Amino acid sequence: MKIIKRILPVMLILLPYWFISPIFGEVDDNSQRFTSSYFYIWIAIFIVLFAVNVLHSAFRMSRGEKSEFFLFWSMILKLCHIPVYVVVFLCGVVFAIIPFGFFLLPILIIFDFLLLSLSSIYGISGIIQAKHDGDLSLKSAVVLGILHFFFCADVICSIVAFFTVKHKKSRDDTGSGIYLDSEMLAD
Repeated sequence: MKIIKRILPVMLILLPYWFISPIFGEVDDNSQRFTSSYFYIWIAIFIVLFAVNVLHSAFRMSRGEKSEFFLFWSMILKLCHIPVYVVVFLCGVVFAIIPFGFFLLPILIIFDFLLLSLSSIYGISGIIQAKHDGDLSLKSAVVLGILHFFFCADVICSIVAFFTVKHKKSRDDTGSGIYLDSEMLAD
């Protein structure tokens, strides 16, 4: 069970890099067929990973998983996805400039929103668990939860949520300030 606890977030880190990898690949005569089948395969894998991660997060929450686990992985996911968002943004700028490229913009927008929602699963789960544990107020939980669905704000929100809860836990446990450890990976 511990391997699943770690492998699912790692798969989420790698998934968008697999999606953008054809951008840096070689183009040949079969590229159109490859691209369309590649896109459908990626969407299918995305849907499966999304469902598995939602179910796994719900299962971990029902088992009383610490909020730090969810918030830690939310922060790591969002920080690791920054290069993907930059590449997608730059592709969007290029598509907006070239003739008929704007027809591809909805694909990039959908990809960005799907990636944002997928990486927010852990953040929302962590915020709910932190609220349940009394580490976040209702107002903070609502604000942090809403910010998880806005680009750029979600990255800042995940960092703030993790360190806020970590600071609260460390202060409650030791009476001292923030400390970082690897207990989220060791459990």
